[in-house]
Amino acid sequence: LSTEEGRAMLREARRFGDPPPHLVITGGDPLKRPDLWDLIGAAVEQGFGVSLAPSGTVLLTREVIGRLAAAGIQSMSLSLDGSTAERHDAFRGVPGCFEVTLRAARWVRPHRPVIR
Repeated sequence: LSTEEGRAMLREARRFGDPPPHLVITGGDPLKRPDLWDLIGAAVEQGFGVSLAPSGTVLLTREVIGRLAAAGIQSMSLSLDGSTAERHDAFRGVPGCFEVTLRAARWVRPHRPVIR
């Protein structure tokens, strides 16, 4: 979706009434969307609860997590696809993403969105 299509979808979903629906932003990797912050802001502004399911890549930094919390996300879903770094990284095809995911879980805690 383009940014405007995303905003239009939010306006349409908001017509469902109260309480507003909960928006879960997934991907691929939603952190690759340059308009992610705009869409989160538009959703929060309209009263949506917002959750994010980012990929455990180098884009998921402590600073980004702080910015997401400040933007108003309520929860974050982090996937572990294996009990070891070797299994998880092989499944994801991204070396090092197991450690990134574990670090992200630690970084999210002080901001208090729910980790799923």
